[in-house]
Amino acid sequence: MKIIFIVRKFQPIWELSITIKQTTIVPLLFRMFDDFEDKNIDEETLCKVLKYLLTYLVRITACEINKNLSKFMKSMYDRVIDGNYDNYYEKFVIFLNDSKTNDRMPTDKEFGDALIYKPLYKKPICKFVLCVIENSTKEHLDVGNLTIEHILPQKANSAVWKKEVGGNYGKVYDKYLHTLGNLTITGHNSELGTKPFNDKKKIIRDNSKANVLNKEVLSADKWDEESILKRAKTLSNILIGEFEYIEKHADVIETNELSFGVNSGINFTKTKPEEFSFVGEYVKVLSWIDLLAKFINIAYDWDMETFHDLAEKDYSISNADRVYISNDERKLRKARQIGNSGIFYETNLSANNIISFIKDLLLKMKLEIEDFSFSLSDTLFDINDENTWSEGFVPVGKLFYNLMEDLINKSKITKAELEELKTKEYTKSLFCGTDYPAVANHRTGNMGNSACKRYRAKPLRFDDSDIYISTQFSETSRDAVIEWYKGHLI
Repeated sequence: MKIIFIVRKFQPIWELSITIKQTTIVPLLFRMFDDFEDKNIDEETLCKVLKYLLTYLVRITACEINKNLSKFMKSMYDRVIDGNYDNYYEKFVIFLNDSKTNDRMPTDKEFGDALIYKPLYKKPICKFVLCVIENSTKEHLDVGNLTIEHILPQKANSAVWKKEVGGNYGKVYDKYLHTLGNLTITGHNSELGTKPFNDKKKIIRDNSKANVLNKEVLSADKWDEESILKRAKTLSNILIGEFEYIEKHADVIETNELSFGVNSGINFTKTKPEEFSFVGEYVKVLSWIDLLAKFINIAYDWDMETFHDLAEKDYSISNADRVYISNDERKLRKARQIGNSGIFYETNLSANNIISFIKDLLLKMKLEIEDFSFSLSDTLFDINDENTWSEGFVPVGKLFYNLMEDLINKSKITKAELEELKTKEYTKSLFCGTDYPAVANHRTGNMGNSACKRYRAKPLRFDDSDIYISTQFSETSRDAVIEWYKGHLI
């Protein structure tokens, strides 16, 4: 009975992974099934996770993102679960939603725009999503033997279709031929061909049972850009509902305001790192060496092949005169092994050399520079040293928090102004780069329909009451925040 359950739940995502040539997801799925069999999760949780993974595969394929999907899937389980099965489903949702831009779950708008405007016909999910649309009602159609058909035919420059589409035929043909709005499924592909639109409608009406897909086709008087777009929007809305985006995110707290990257151009001598983010994972660190070690362990799991290749070549970063990765620890000044891999890397490095090392490794692994970022310890900030207020030393949101704390301690801010700062309008008049009130009475203030907390966990105390300071400041507001603060000291 359990085997039947597993096969039934496994089938849709298994078939899609085969179709899009991403069978690397299978080990991840088996680990989830092991958790189910070991009673770490229940049937409902397993089903919800499988459904969201299916949603992820469909959305990223439609949007043409996550070029490193196989490596992403390979490391996902250990990065999400880490031996703790509490909130199992929520952890996967948050991980997929909050991963870096090239890996994260596309939003409804991104998914919808891709379905409407990007070519679908040659994507491996094409027939799959057309079938999902058709079977989105209570009546299910066996679409196994049906083929994909273009309403506006693939054969270019048909005289009858130039007349049908109108003067912008060339634009419509180039832009919409292979998009969702122009595709259907039928068993009469060869009969439809380049026949006029009204003839195609008659054949579809008399023979096709794909009622959902063909509803807009049969109700259209002509087939032009407007008709294609109207149908695409209708069908894309069905798919957005079938592959639903769950609005759930990790709390936004100060340690996640990572404002540094490997191209920051900052001298990190005498600084202390606090946390880094790599391919969607946030990791606390104690020192620069600890940051390097934890980064390399994750990176090795992500791309073992590259590390073995670098070790064989006694890899060194650009403009360096010594070995950084090798199979021979004697070639390194202070070697550390990656697990039990037999691969050693140099740890006798300055903060700036560690950043250069990580940058070089990102390029070797063919990852984006933006896939890695980090924050520094708060010990760097000094209210009496304006050099520590600048970009590269403290995020704007944390800067505002620190400056607000100083104004309160010096009794330089009034209750009336704090009340004004609890409004979006006043806050935006001061700091144009924020869309939320700078101050709130509760940490959960101004969340709307989002699960994302927009205010810091640690409140400030004013007149025997707690106030919460926003994290939602952009870099464009830094100068305005500093000017605002100094204005209170005059």
